[in-house]
Amino acid sequence: MVTLFSLIFIASGIATWYFIKKKPDKNNRNIALGLAMISIALIDISSTLANEKQTAETTISTFESEKTNNTFENKKNEVDETETSVSREFSNAMKAAVNYIDLSPYSKEGLYSQLLYEKYPEDAARYAVENIDVDWKSQAHTHAKQYLSHSHFSKEGLFNQLLYDKYEEHDARYAVENIDADWKSQAQAHAKQYLSHSHFSKEGLYNQLLSEKYEENDARYAIENIDADWKAHALATAKQYLADSPFSDAALYDQLIYEKFTPEESQYAIDNLN
Repeated sequence: MVTLFSLIFIASGIATWYFIKKKPDKNNRNIALGLAMISIALIDISSTLANEKQTAETTISTFESEKTNNTFENKKNEVDETETSVSREFSNAMKAAVNYIDLSPYSKEGLYSQLLYEKYPEDAARYAVENIDVDWKSQAHTHAKQYLSHSHFSKEGLFNQLLYDKYEEHDARYAVENIDADWKSQAQAHAKQYLSHSHFSKEGLYNQLLSEKYEENDARYAIENIDADWKAHALATAKQYLADSPFSDAALYDQLIYEKFTPEESQYAIDNLN
């Protein structure tokens, strides 16, 4: 717009000169002068408006820039506050908890106890176990499988072992109910394990399996399907008693009956002592 009004001013200036010097005409001269004056005023107004617009745009741009910078700073401050809101001890306890979980399964309270053992403050250890992203049911399930990979348990025996490891009852129950285990085979393997380092009568071994919380049918399956010479176990038990203390034959026989060897097995042992 300023350019247009400038052209009008130039044209009116030429017209004024023309109607004064070349072809004097008072009316046309006055019209040309009027246009010149009006164009000057319009040029001034347009320049003012343009400057105001530029100032406004600059102000808006500055405001948006400051707003963006402030937003960025606020977010940065929030991150900084989050990072600094946890002390070094809390942060290290969390890192240690993650490392332990990566290496081995833990219950929530078991992990807490481990962190205390590592001398983390109670509040730092508690913070770690309360904020770590862990499925405790899954930990219990993994721990149960780990136990069965190197030892033998009844269902309830394994449940009690998980409770000993400080799993919550519902987590321990979930583990034993969802593990792929043949409890009869566990009972049979457990029975063989007992006979590999000790001597039992058939019923004595059955009772031992019941004490390990095997179901009666699982324990019965185990002793009925194990390859054992019960007479040989009676003889070995008799010799073991005599190695510790002297017995008469009658007293030793009664002791073997007490250990639930059959009369035939007990008499065999007495008859074959050397």
